[in-house]
Amino acid sequence: MGAERAYRNLWLTTLTPEQHERTCNYWYVVTAEGTLPHDAFTHRHHLLLWLERLGLQCTAPLPEQGEWSVQRLVGEYRTRSYFQDAEEFATLQGEQVRTLSNGEYTLGVITCDMDGIRTLHTLNPKVKDRQVYEYRESREQVG
Repeated sequence: MGAERAYRNLWLTTLTPEQHERTCNYWYVVTAEGTLPHDAFTHRHHLLLWLERLGLQCTAPLPEQGEWSVQRLVGEYRTRSYFQDAEEFATLQGEQVRTLSNGEYTLGVITCDMDGIRTLHTLNPKVKDRQVYEYRESREQVG
């Protein structure tokens, strides 16, 4: 089994134009435990796709782009990285997605566990033959 990590107590901040200018073009920032950086999105539809895929929900409607807000996200998810057990990764059944891992977009598989929590599985960056996608194309697709 791969190395697993759980993410809960997630918060979403929507940025003002001034805050947006101090980022790498992000409008939406997700933090874990209220303060630790977790993920960020340039486009609303990429944020919504990420939330849907991982079974997370907003607690309030998203405001118009450029309007500041903070809200707690409902739900939790897990990540699992595989290194010595890449064969196990190859047998996973679930939604195949492109996901950012160690600065590269790579193949991820999302499964739903018996407890209803979704897990995003990836191969460790040290796995030499892990699938890597072209960065710019992938960023346009997912984030």
